[in-house]
Amino acid sequence: MAVKTLDFRVLLIQLSNQLSNDNREGLHFVIGPMVPRKIRDDCTPTGTLHLLEFLFDRTLISDKNFDYLICAFRKISCYDAVERLQEFEQIQKQFTLSTTSTESTILNESIQTIEVDKIGNVSIDVAREVACSFTTSENSSPNSDCSFLPLKTTVSLESQPIEKSNLVYIIKKGFSHGIKSKDIQDQLFDDAKDLMLSYNDRCVGVELYWSDTYLTSIRFFYSNGRSSIVHHPSNDNQLNRLSHFSNNFTLGSNEEINRVIFYKRANPTQTNDVIVGIQFRTTKGRKSDLFGSNNGRFTIESFAGYNFLCAKGRYYNNKRIGMLQFVWLKSTSLSEKIDQSSFYVLDTCSFNYTSNMNNETRHATGIESSWYDLKHEFDRIGDGCEPGASYYRTISVEGPLLFAVIKDKYVFYHDAGKWAQYKSANNVTVGVLKSTSLHPRRSVRTSN
Repeated sequence: MAVKTLDFRVLLIQLSNQLSNDNREGLHFVIGPMVPRKIRDDCTPTGTLHLLEFLFDRTLISDKNFDYLICAFRKISCYDAVERLQEFEQIQKQFTLSTTSTESTILNESIQTIEVDKIGNVSIDVAREVACSFTTSENSSPNSDCSFLPLKTTVSLESQPIEKSNLVYIIKKGFSHGIKSKDIQDQLFDDAKDLMLSYNDRCVGVELYWSDTYLTSIRFFYSNGRSSIVHHPSNDNQLNRLSHFSNNFTLGSNEEINRVIFYKRANPTQTNDVIVGIQFRTTKGRKSDLFGSNNGRFTIESFAGYNFLCAKGRYYNNKRIGMLQFVWLKSTSLSEKIDQSSFYVLDTCSFNYTSNMNNETRHATGIESSWYDLKHEFDRIGDGCEPGASYYRTISVEGPLLFAVIKDKYVFYHDAGKWAQYKSANNVTVGVLKSTSLHPRRSVRTSN
């Protein structure tokens, strides 16, 4: 292994010596924000070697994984360096595949095809890596309001010393939410590529701007100190006119996003929906504030065991968020069987109440929805309960068909076009439910 590391360093010396002055300065400038000013400003061959050594120290590159460097050379249009690094990479992969054939057979029951693959510019510094890819289709819910796209799942094996357990990194591309436009005025962002993210990088915060009708811009902050490239309207006056509100959500230590709630409305001029609101849930059970409006179809994106890794999207006509797609990451043991089943983590709310019929204490449980969905599905009239209310459809045998909860404490039911409070409601608790459907339904309905 030391010989292979030496070969890679020799290759880097050769590439450094062959760089033109313009390419050398471009490389230092592109990588500059990640390195100390002294190293960035030293655009000599020796300075470039110091720059590369810094990338090694920060585990941004290694002789097994140097996507970060390939991306940097591609950004400065130094394609000779890109080609040589990719050739070396291909040799590495062939060697790795030949030496890990025994390990790979463990996954044969779950993986149909094994091939060399890459996940954009997402990379990890590992001792040995094999990328295995396969495509599975997540079955659609019977509810016609919810559309599902095939998800591509990529499995990466990290082989460590025998005394340590092997890890499997599984990445899912989530659903594409919003308008699939190809307008030349649209602005794209892809955090994995734009920010050269690695598996070790985590989202630490989110910032959004929105108006009365749609989300204007979104920015994700990552643990490497970088944040999404935001495309605001072309001038400040237009930005102020389009973005009336803004807010942010900061994640705590060892806290990650594991569920995202979308609220979407039909666009009369497009075949796809407009994202009007979004909300985040975390591994510590916290909820972000609602960004935007909940006056839209309720769609939850979550996968059991997966946490948010990064995002990509499109700004429609440089005025609002046209499309969002999230990338999810799961790490597990190589010895653990890979579960390809489609499970969704749904938010629930339960409470006790006193029956109007016999004064007995009863228990109700519901899964979260939106007033927009419930109103249309159950042919209800009237406005929503109150700003900040969460809406649920009951899945328990007992309880109201639908209810609303405010501040995780006050419970309301809907009757004759109006909301009324459950005076007897108590012991209100929130939780999660693992389900094969986004809309599990109760089989029996009883009176209140």
